[in-house]
Amino acid sequence: PQKDWSKPIKLIKSKNAIEISATITSALILIFGILLAVLKLKKENNQKRKNALFFTLLISLTTFSLFTIIGEELNVRFFIILIFLPFVFVGLIFEYLLNLLANKKNLYKIFLSAIFLTLLIGLNLYKYSRVYDLENYQEKDSAYGGISLKESRQISEFIYSTSQKYPDRTPHTFSFEFKKSIDYYNEKSGISAKTFSQNDINEHPLVFLVAEKKSAAKEIEKKVNQFNLLEQKSIGRFIIFSLIPKKETHKIGFITDIHGRLQKKYVDGFNFVTSNTLAFFNSQMNEKFKPGLVIQCGDLIEGTRRKGQKSIDDFNALMQIFKKLEMPFYNVIGNHELRGLDQQEWINLTGHENSYFYIDQEDLRVIVLDGNDDEDELSYYVSEKQLQWLEDVLRQGDAFRKIVFIHYPVVSKNIAPGDKAILADNAARLKNLFSEHGVLAVFSGHIEKLELNEENGVRYFVIPGLERSENKSVAWYDSFAEITIKSEVEVKFYYKKDREEKEYKTLAIPSEEFDKIIK
Repeated sequence: PQKDWSKPIKLIKSKNAIEISATITSALILIFGILLAVLKLKKENNQKRKNALFFTLLISLTTFSLFTIIGEELNVRFFIILIFLPFVFVGLIFEYLLNLLANKKNLYKIFLSAIFLTLLIGLNLYKYSRVYDLENYQEKDSAYGGISLKESRQISEFIYSTSQKYPDRTPHTFSFEFKKSIDYYNEKSGISAKTFSQNDINEHPLVFLVAEKKSAAKEIEKKVNQFNLLEQKSIGRFIIFSLIPKKETHKIGFITDIHGRLQKKYVDGFNFVTSNTLAFFNSQMNEKFKPGLVIQCGDLIEGTRRKGQKSIDDFNALMQIFKKLEMPFYNVIGNHELRGLDQQEWINLTGHENSYFYIDQEDLRVIVLDGNDDEDELSYYVSEKQLQWLEDVLRQGDAFRKIVFIHYPVVSKNIAPGDKAILADNAARLKNLFSEHGVLAVFSGHIEKLELNEENGVRYFVIPGLERSENKSVAWYDSFAEITIKSEVEVKFYYKKDREEKEYKTLAIPSEEFDKIIK
């Protein structure tokens, strides 16, 4: 038993006959034992027995008086300091029965007492086997509730394993009656999971809710408007849920196909288009749009005929410019990076752990893919290993809104001769995964065209870069985009149609204006 031992009304309302019987029996033992102790104390001639009885009564009455006042804050296990009381009282009862045996006229009393003691012993053994089997607490409908060591340990193991999956999140728990039991095992595992409050939203929390099965549906229903459910697990009499806070709006800065290369004739190292566009882009991100992160979607450097140190220098110089951003910055690998660098060099220069990865921000999962599995650039596709990884990441992210970035278009209705996109079979598998797992949008660059296509609920955006579209039928100069993610994904596209223009034009995608503009 745990809390509420001092609430007889709750006990009666539970209609749990065994629990009520056990409580009445223990109360009778207490009352009968104290009564006998008082009577013995008055009649006892043996001073040692008299002292023992006196201190038994003094300690029990004092402790019960104090504990009853704060009964709602105490668990029954606090009474372990009075563990000797049942033995003293039962001893007095047996002694009383032995005295009755001396007089045969008291046989009915002996019979009734024997039934009482049999009931007492039977109930105690039954309760012990269910309640004090700490590894497997079985009192599912106990008026007092309770949690076993096994349940506490397994709940803590779930908190630990889930926290390992989301290392960038801070574990928290909602207030829970047996939180101290869980905290004990959490501390042994090296996890600190403090009680969640609204002030913790900015700590990127991973929040755990533990509820008894009979009330779990109501408890999780209270949270669905504010949290997304990641996982849940049934453990004994409880269900534990892992949750992440919902965020109404996410913003991502987007730029692609810069094709930067250092040139000695320019003071800043890069041509005016590159320098001016990146300076304006940084300013727009830091001062106005203020996104949660920025994505550079491939072909950061030119790479062509600049293998080795030249491309390394190009890359580092551009990364220095982007370091002025006040938010996290991530790169997607394109085909021109691999003309000047090998994959490992790119990984080392970006600081990413791999050429494909994902980032979680609150309830948004941003997935970056590498479509460069054909080193000869005859075609582009995503490897089988990466597809398996993608499927796992999408499945594990069912609670997240999901958005994907890959340099090469997965869907494009405007591929011209000479443009290379993802292989058709490979693209079909990607599209199936995206639609099956509720991906909101996929962003690409590479072909220097502006497109929005929608298939099976997924929006496929293709965004042009800074200047390489000048030889296309429709040119876009100094382009970049602001991505806003709510229940759907919308884009504000920045561009110039003439090199001499000083002011940017903007275009909302999707919109009627976008539908009408020549693309």
